[in-house]
Parts: sequence; structure tokens; C-alpha cells
Amino acid sequence: MVRISIMPIKEALQSLKIKEVLGVIGLLIFSRIIPHWPNFTALGATAILAPLWLSHSRLSLIVPVLALFISDLVIGFYPAMALTYIPVFLVSVLSWRSKKKNLSGGFDLLKWGVGSSFVFFLFSNLGSWLVLDIYQKNLSGLILSYWNGIPFMFNDFLGTIVYLTAALYLRKRVGAFWSHSDQRLHQR
Repeated sequence: MVRISIMPIKEALQSLKIKEVLGVIGLLIFSRIIPHWPNFTALGATAILAPLWLSHSRLSLIVPVLALFISDLVIGFYPAMALTYIPVFLVSVLSWRSKKKNLSGGFDLLKWGVGSSFVFFLFSNLGSWLVLDIYQKNLSGLILSYWNGIPFMFNDFLGTIVYLTAALYLRKRVGAFWSHSDQRLHQR
């Protein structure tokens, strides 16, 4: 008999760092509300970083989806929303299962940036094809939907890389500041 051990919800919530949860949610909401190029947001970066930064808790998988939902409450709902939420959750799961706690170099950033953008591209353009009347509901319409989505994928990739780089830099700087402040407090 196989037993599945699930950490109690209270313990899982305590393992999440509330400042980082709010930071991840705030980053995504901010990036979707400010004027930006289409798809140039922190969506991919949030889906990648939340599971890595939030103690690899299973609850960290819902943080990017929750942030996306909150930002959708502000900017409005749209057809085929599920095909936006599914790739965000999927990228979060892949990040959570990666066992890698840090993105240590340029290759990691590129690999995760390309991967998350491609996953989002596949799902979101399928959604466009399904709900928009401009595409015929056949193979050529689906291909046209993907063709028309290429510039948006490029913007998504750039946004993911820019926000990943900025978030990693800020976390390193803020983390160094807080650890230095904590050391000074303990010396007193």
C-alpha cells in the first residue's frame, strides 16, 4: 500500500515567506497593469521563481496563478482564460520539480525563459484559435494562429528574461541588505 504524506496546511503556510509571496504577487500585478508591450510581463518569471523562492512548498504552485487571477480582476476577464492559467501552472510545476534552488547563470535564465515562453505560446495561441472568429477552425487556421503569435512569444521571452534578471538582482541586493541588518541587530 502506498501512503502519500501531505504536509498539513498550517505548516505549509508557515514555510512560505509572506514577504516573498507578496513580492511575487505584486511583481506580476504591477507588470500587467503598467503600460507595456503585448505579453511583456513578469508572468513567466513569476511562474519560474515562485516555486524556487517559496521553500519548494506545493502551495507555492498556486501563487503565480493567484497573482494572475488578482491582476485579471483589475484588467478584466477574457475568453479562453484557462489556456492562460494552464501554462502558468505547468511552468510552476516544472520549476518546482526541477530540484534547482537557484538560477545561477545566463544559460539557466535563457533555458527557463525560452521554455516558459514556448509553453505559454503553445497554450495561448491554441486559445486564440479556439475563441477568435478571425481563424478558420481547421489546420490552416491553427497554423495561422501560431504564426501570428510569434511576435507575442518574442515579447513574452524578453519580458521573462528582463523580469527574471531584475528579480534575481533585487533579491540578491535586498537579501544582502537584510542579512547585514540582521547581523547588526544581533551584535547589539
